Amino acid sequence: MAMQSSSASPPLNPLIFGLLDRGFATIQLTGLRRQADGYCIDDPKRGVYSLISVINDMMDNQHLLTRAKLLAAEGRAVGGAADSDDVAQLLLVMRHECIDRLARVMPDARSDDDLVHRDVLQKVHDNVTSACSSAKNVVDKFIAHSATPSSRTSAGVTFDRTSAKKLWESLEMVCKVTAFLLIDLLGDSCGSFLATPLFDHLAGIEALGINDDQVASLRRRWDAFDVQCARWSDSHECGRALVDPQAKRLPPREPTTQ
Repeated sequence: MAMQSSSASPPLNPLIFGLLDRGFATIQLTGLRRQADGYCIDDPKRGVYSLISVINDMMDNQHLLTRAKLLAAEGRAVGGAADSDDVAQLLLVMRHECIDRLARVMPDARSDDDLVHRDVLQKVHDNVTSACSSAKNVVDKFIAHSATPSSRTSAGVTFDRTSAKKLWESLEMVCKVTAFLLIDLLGDSCGSFLATPLFDHLAGIEALGINDDQVASLRRRWDAFDVQCARWSDSHECGRALVDPQAKRLPPREPTTQ
């Protein structure tokens, strides 16, 4: 499928780039749409794993999200000296501070029964629902179904520069919520959402008629794109954006219910 060339490595067929472009966009939008599927995980017939279904499951089992149980699930001891030089102890101190924000309690009022506040889970749920609504409409009308132009118009669904910007914002929010759940709530880690190959993925692209200046511009754009995506999985960026650190002073701690 590659264009014939006298060189040992013929350049890629432009059709391949078109396939990657259109195929990637379709898969990306469909995957984004699936994160809003709200069917219960335990439903024997329609159960799904999605971002919304996981958050719903957390809300249904909120009584399990206590400080002690979160730390135990992570294999951490509850106690720890704040002035210790041990890395594990310092990480534990940071984890306690994170749970303080999630439970909305002050450090001097900590308890093993501190519970992740329901408002935190509700806010994350609402962010994902709102973010995925645009993707759902576009996928339903442009990808999953052969919708007529009139049905798209009647539903108010368009695919232009404005809707593309909303889809980008939706992707950003879904990535940030995912990072928030992994890092802040589950005490795990989260890598960059942009898959970057170890090889030079832009090598040979000039064979498609792109001049050197355009290649240089493309590299700068890719590097900026990489930096932007990396921020989506930054714990400080995600946690502070989704959970107001000042809010922990407002509501009282909710009691643990069984």
